[in-house]
Amino acid sequence: MTALVGRKMAVVADLAVISLLLFWGPFPVAPSHQVPVLLWSSESSMWTSQPSINSGHVLTDIQLGHYLGPALQKGPRNILLFLQEKLSIEDFTAFGGVYGNKQDSAFPNLESIMESSPSSLVLPAVDWYAANILQTYLKEELKVSILHVDPSTLLELKLNESVPSVLVIRLPYASSTSLMAAKDVLRANDEVIGQVLSTIKSEGVPYTALLTALRPSRVIKESSFAVGSLGRQLLATADPLPSYPPVYYNSTRNGTCILFWASNITVVVDDVEVDLTGRTFQGGDVNLNGSSCNTSNTVLELKYEKA
Repeated sequence: MTALVGRKMAVVADLAVISLLLFWGPFPVAPSHQVPVLLWSSESSMWTSQPSINSGHVLTDIQLGHYLGPALQKGPRNILLFLQEKLSIEDFTAFGGVYGNKQDSAFPNLESIMESSPSSLVLPAVDWYAANILQTYLKEELKVSILHVDPSTLLELKLNESVPSVLVIRLPYASSTSLMAAKDVLRANDEVIGQVLSTIKSEGVPYTALLTALRPSRVIKESSFAVGSLGRQLLATADPLPSYPPVYYNSTRNGTCILFWASNITVVVDDVEVDLTGRTFQGGDVNLNGSSCNTSNTVLELKYEKA
């Protein structure tokens, strides 16, 4: 569960114990059914001038068209649509290399593509209705029929850079609630993306690609990500911030059920700031025994003795 709906800090002075409690559910929240849309192209200067979007704003189908329209009009005529059943921006946070652990990323091909493509754009929050009608939009804009293809048969197609085409490659998502199962499927999807793009590049055909989903994998209250003109703003490490491995809590029944990342943890006690970042992620002396998770409620409790 990823909707953070409450936070409670308790300071017990006589025991010198600081507890940080993070609560998820079962409180009612206003869900936002949004999915990310990632775009990249073999041509440069595709999205150099775009309207600014406030952080947390969810793009409508019309607003998404404002981003796609110029690329379809002046860009390559071959469009690749990687369509996943479920995907959320938090999947990149949980399973990507944004915290410096590139080797463990589930998206090595996608990260490389977004960083190296002449043009790339990340739209973190798009209304899932817009994603669901994306195939219809592309069909009407390019005046072509949609072709659903299997990666293994892609070589049989003879693409022409002057003849428009829309190729849809469907990608699954794990039905299991296991974090590792979801990561394995996302990694497999990333391999499919890499194979498809390798085939397209071998033919030397210019293209524009999109990755999105029919529905979110996680329902969140709001998004704090802003529109990024470069893929590295989403999928790569932010250099000024230190990188720490996540704190994780293992449930005996469910395995790992909580992953917690942060670049800084600082509390104020009697007007004195106490930096707990190192003790949380590097010192190994944080106590998680008060944490718990079940199907309706998740609590992460961080305790620091003699803080």
